Amino acid sequence: MRPASNLRQPAPREGFNSLLQMYPRFDEGHLQLGKLYERERKLKEAETEYRKSYEVNPGNLGGLLAIVKLHTDRNGFREALRLLSEE
Repeated sequence: MRPASNLRQPAPREGFNSLLQMYPRFDEGHLQLGKLYERERKLKEAETEYRKSYEVNPGNLGGLLAIVKLHTDRNGFREALRLLSEE
């Protein structure tokens, strides 16, 4: 049996966006979408998704840690500390 190579596979981002439209409070989905944006160097979009992840579930520190890492990489350690003190 031949694989259906002419079938278009959805891009991961499309899948996450569809999932998050159905389940906007799925914090892990926002976190993973943020990581995807970060790999694509879309840092504002990444931060937006990380913030959504943290806002939806402050008990899951993955979103907050991702924001801190993003700010540390972009703006240095002091900016990351300032951000943490605001949260």
